[in-house]
Amino acid sequence: MEDHLFFYLDSDAKRNRKTEPATRENQLEGIFLVNKKKIRSWKEMASHCIECMEPLHYSDKFDARYCKDCDEWREMICDPNCQTCQSRPLKPSDCQQDFE
Repeated sequence: MEDHLFFYLDSDAKRNRKTEPATRENQLEGIFLVNKKKIRSWKEMASHCIECMEPLHYSDKFDARYCKDCDEWREMICDPNCQTCQSRPLKPSDCQQDFE
């Protein structure tokens, strides 16, 4: 059985229309994810881990986002010749200053 449940409450025509900036009248429209009794908007998910749904953290030293809970980098190496990316360890937990 799948781990995710999808709820489509609107018709296809309404779901595929262009969205407007949130206002008091339309703030409850959109795509939401419920995880651990928390409701998050789809736009907010860009700053969350795709595996565990926890917020991502940022390493200044390696200029990349990572998930502490999964102990994985969530950004790919930008360029094989990049010195910053080449010095990045395989796991974020190996970077003690950022991981604590």
